[in-house]
Amino acid sequence: MSFILGEGGFAKVLLVEHVATKRSYALKILKKESITTSRGIERILLEKRVAFAVADHPFIVDIHATFQSEYHLFFLMEHVAGGCLKTYLQREGAFEQPRAMFYAACTLMAISYLHENDIIHRDLKPENLLLDSGGYVKLADFGLSKDGIGYEGRTSSLKGSFGYMAPEILAREPYSRSVDWWSLGIVIYEMLVGERPMLRPSTGLVVPMFLAGDAVNLISGLLQRDPLKRLGSSEEDACDLMHHYFFRSIDWMALIERKVQPPFIPEDVRLSEDGDQHLVLTPPSEGSLAMEKEIVEAFRSFDYTAICSGPEYYSDCICTKNDGLLPKFNEEKKMSAMNS
Repeated sequence: MSFILGEGGFAKVLLVEHVATKRSYALKILKKESITTSRGIERILLEKRVAFAVADHPFIVDIHATFQSEYHLFFLMEHVAGGCLKTYLQREGAFEQPRAMFYAACTLMAISYLHENDIIHRDLKPENLLLDSGGYVKLADFGLSKDGIGYEGRTSSLKGSFGYMAPEILAREPYSRSVDWWSLGIVIYEMLVGERPMLRPSTGLVVPMFLAGDAVNLISGLLQRDPLKRLGSSEEDACDLMHHYFFRSIDWMALIERKVQPPFIPEDVRLSEDGDQHLVLTPPSEGSLAMEKEIVEAFRSFDYTAICSGPEYYSDCICTKNDGLLPKFNEEKKMSAMNS
């Protein structure tokens, strides 16, 4: 029996298990027939490229491999069992400042690593911040990310989630990596207050009286409408935030080494009531039984690409307790470096 961790219009995320080690992974499955445009193809290839570029960071969800069957693409990822911050905010309303500060610090370091690699995330929100079994936050989902954007780089695509998008994105103006810091400001406010801020052009940011002054100052700096004045917009990027008084109690070296005691340890929710115990891989429609040549060629790099981080050979050993639904690869398959 398999377990669906999440499901969207074009993808499912499935809990899978390594046959030999019994280690759990998350397997993202996409239907090729739903990817019908050149832009859609590039989006998937970009997601793969970004995921491999930032792999093996303590606060970013790891990717282990990509592969494909005739009709599906697969991303084999780290299973982060603690659930997303949105779930905890819905359950608890808001977090005490030390807890919000800890989650914000982990997220800051993840975003900083993306920016060091000339990548902007563009979809920072509580749903994409997952708690691992140790209580640390891990940043997920690079489906809307953009690479090749350094300090002076600009892009103009309308990408993101409404409510977390910087005003320059909504205005369809060229924007920089500082849009991620705007989104972090929204997330920090939401963690402390329990809802997103009211942002009116006439009055600016309205904050409740109970917020501490250091939190108000940080959020105000991050939610600066002028991207050139926004906290984190300088070439120093994340360092501008790390030196802020809000984070005065954070030992950044200890945090990156995961030596800081998290304020909350989640239960293992991988088999919670929220999941779906029944897997159905939708068969392709009759009109798409023969994949377009462009699709086949575009995804040739998905034949098998992996990061070798240990003795496990993932493609030989992945199962879903639902035999026959996912491809099994023979022992001659060797792990290769990313080629896309």
